[in-house]
Amino acid sequence: MSLTAVEQLADGRVHTAEHARALGLIDAVKSFDDTLAELAELAETTIKNPKRSSTMSQENPKTETVAAATETGPQAAGFEQLVAALPKADNDFLVEAIKKKLSVDQARDAWTQRLQEQLAAKDQELAAARAAGLQKKPGLTPVIGSLAKTEGEDENPVALFDQQVRQRMNSGLSRQQAVIAAARARPDLHRAFLEATNSKHSKVQSLIAERFDLVG
Repeated sequence: MSLTAVEQLADGRVHTAEHARALGLIDAVKSFDDTLAELAELAETTIKNPKRSSTMSQENPKTETVAAATETGPQAAGFEQLVAALPKADNDFLVEAIKKKLSVDQARDAWTQRLQEQLAAKDQELAAARAAGLQKKPGLTPVIGSLAKTEGEDENPVALFDQQVRQRMNSGLSRQQAVIAAARARPDLHRAFLEATNSKHSKVQSLIAERFDLVG
């Protein structure tokens, strides 16, 4: 959505569901169970095949234009294009992208991959620190299932998962990318988060258990 369109809509008004869908603010009007089921299916598809499927390209005509453009090969992006597309990327990465003659899409994918690697390294450091902390404090037990509480962390799985997502968003990922990265890094916490936010929905609880048992 363009900045002009956002400025016209972001004036404090409250839109009904159908009106919001007509304006392009939401994708559809569905029940919570249907939406969760679709998200679970999408998560499984993303984990098994990170690349866009042919079905997605059929649903989004913009991808057909991208596919047609890439038939002649990706065009190397200039410095200004990279800065505009990746405002949080450091200069070393931008120089590397220019040397490799990456396109904007290729540079964006490479930057996302680098952030995920950095986050994975931080998660490993955090796990090592947590393990060292547990060794120094005998008798300390996990507060939620297999989740051990570290100093400064919230015992609530919802707050703890949100914290993981925010950390990744602060590193430059979109919210969707941050959620996927956090779910991959801490599947136990992701499951606890889903169960906590859907504690009153038995059908959803069954879907969550089925989904994680299948992935596991």
